[in-house]
Amino acid sequence: MVEKMGIYFLNNGHEEIITDFLDDMQGMISDYTLYEEDFDSYKSIILGTVEYHNSSYDSVQIKVLSETSWILSLPNNLYWATLGFLSTTRCKSDIKKSKFDDEMLTLIIDTITNLESVLLMVAHHDDDNKMYLN
Repeated sequence: MVEKMGIYFLNNGHEEIITDFLDDMQGMISDYTLYEEDFDSYKSIILGTVEYHNSSYDSVQIKVLSETSWILSLPNNLYWATLGFLSTTRCKSDIKKSKFDDEMLTLIIDTITNLESVLLMVAHHDDDNKMYLN
């Protein structure tokens, strides 16, 4: 599903991290939800978060929003939207909510840590081996 979303990315590193993150989140929610229609509802939450992420890129272009804030916004926004979604969703009986929450939080932290490394890369450049030195 991720390939079909038309997500705006800063560079190849950003794309790889966000694509992996979204795939992992979808997998976790698929494993968590009791009903297929709940998982389908979650897909619309992902799409809405991606649309918001894409629309906020205009603010980066006119320097109202920093690239750092924009890059970190998608996983942060999806995390909070997911918490809201989970508060109204029945989970499979073999899922321990606290363990699931810990795993999701770990995924978010790892994703943000990885995204911070993307900020060192040259934006809009296919050769992600070039780095800022300052």
